[in-house]
Amino acid sequence: IHSGDWIRRDSGVGAGIDSYYEYLMKAYILLGDDTYLERFNAHYTSIMKYISQPPLLLNVHMQNPTVSVRSWMDSLLAFFPGLQVLRGDLKPAIETHEMLYQVTRQHRFLPEAFTTDFSVHWAQHPLRSEE
Repeated sequence: IHSGDWIRRDSGVGAGIDSYYEYLMKAYILLGDDTYLERFNAHYTSIMKYISQPPLLLNVHMQNPTVSVRSWMDSLLAFFPGLQVLRGDLKPAIETHEMLYQVTRQHRFLPEAFTTDFSVHWAQHPLRSEE
């Protein structure tokens, strides 16, 4: 924050950024200000172009967004299909929701992080108010 240098060079829809996308859509719905929807739509276009690899949502590198930086996803991306429904983008919402359902069904819970083949990457669940 003091130098202006990027601390992280990856981007995704899970931990560390999930609330931002969620609040943009909620602010638009609550306040009716098109600025929030425009911001959300700009990000959504990039998410669907670079991060979405249906049904997966994988973090990418900011300077080479065609490269996934992780082979795992975290549970905080579970909000994203709901945002897609609010936006009216049902097909990818259904695909991602189904993927999350299959992971949950396989492990009897949604792991904190799981791999692209749905193995548990990190099973621990910190206490979260939103879970």
